[in-house]
Amino acid sequence: KKTGKSVYLTGKVVHLAPFVDNAAYQVEDATGKIWVVTRRTPPEIGQQINIKGKVEYQSLPFAEQVLGDFYLVELEQLESLE
Repeated sequence: KKTGKSVYLTGKVVHLAPFVDNAAYQVEDATGKIWVVTRRTPPEIGQQINIKGKVEYQSLPFAEQVLGDFYLVELEQLESLE
């Protein structure tokens, strides 16, 4: 029900995944981890960040099951947290 909503997230970058036209990075906070897709240069692993993102969901059919997960599309990188 939160798909398409904008949220703010503060956390530590724990993984990076570069792609051809964009990149993704995983952010961890006290509540868990989530992947963030960006068209900008991704932050570095270990960096504390503060972003605004849009909640999306990707469904993946697999072996007669539907698996999926939520992720964020980065809308804005807010001030860096050092």
